[in-house]
Amino acid sequence: MMCTRSSPISTLPDPLGLRLDIGLPDKVKLLERHDLDNYLFPLVPQLTKRTSRRFAFVSATKRHADRSSVLVETALPVSDPGGAYSFEMVTTAAADTATYKTQIRDRVASATPLPNGGVELQIAFVVGSAGHGPTSGKRPSMRWSPCPDRASRSTPPRSNFVHRRQGA
Repeated sequence: MMCTRSSPISTLPDPLGLRLDIGLPDKVKLLERHDLDNYLFPLVPQLTKRTSRRFAFVSATKRHADRSSVLVETALPVSDPGGAYSFEMVTTAAADTATYKTQIRDRVASATPLPNGGVELQIAFVVGSAGHGPTSGKRPSMRWSPCPDRASRSTPPRSNFVHRRQGA
């Protein structure tokens, strides 16, 4: 991974945004495995911990390329882009519970799965101050897997899902 630093994160005004472009070898099938969250999850918490800065927006793409890159800059607000599907809901369970996943699955269960191929997906969460799938198909052998490896770019969306936690 190559990182070019133009200015320290500490000098950027809030809110922060992060874009991760993942370069994978040509032999890697982009629509199988290499889920974008598996790259973002270790990176964003580490940057947050090391810089004491939070991110309002993160996005990732994957493509065939020799290099990967990371860009951190000030995030800019955008209007709701809509998409093939848009869901809004309130959950009542903690995000790390099966109940939480069940509530989300039940909310999107009536949607028709998107056609085969790559998709663009945006998921937005609104949470209260206390808390800091099926549309892409699913693997029958993996109960909670909405086939996130199909996402080759996480923004802008073809599917938009807004989540609000109860009490937010």
